[in-house]
Amino acid sequence: MIQNAKGKSLQCLVSCDTYDVDGYAIDDMNQYEGFEGVETIQAAAVYNEDAGEMNVIVINADLNEPQLLTLDAHSFEGYTFAGHTEMFANDPEDANTFEHPDTILPRANAETSCDGGIVTARLEKASWNVLRFVKNA
Repeated sequence: MIQNAKGKSLQCLVSCDTYDVDGYAIDDMNQYEGFEGVETIQAAAVYNEDAGEMNVIVINADLNEPQLLTLDAHSFEGYTFAGHTEMFANDPEDANTFEHPDTILPRANAETSCDGGIVTARLEKASWNVLRFVKNA
């Protein structure tokens, strides 16, 4: 994450479904209020001029369904889409452990496409994603 988040933060405008989170109590001392209108898709973008790259970090917070992402990258003329890295687990009980540290690993998503500055990607449920753009030589 740190390698992909170096540079100037850019504002992301997101249009997506929302969901509500009920309040809950862990114990008598720790209680959490609920949240309303939580965005299913959460995004941050970083522009690193020195490295000649822009990274868009996207989370699909929907625990039940994949989401289709359409990203307009027209304003980064002179940059080329360089790839989509994703990390997710098919089973929500999966986790990396000391015995199995490679249960969930980042991997390339080769199905993501970019046509005329519009990136289209399928974001797996409960996934973390990085869309990379590099400056043309």
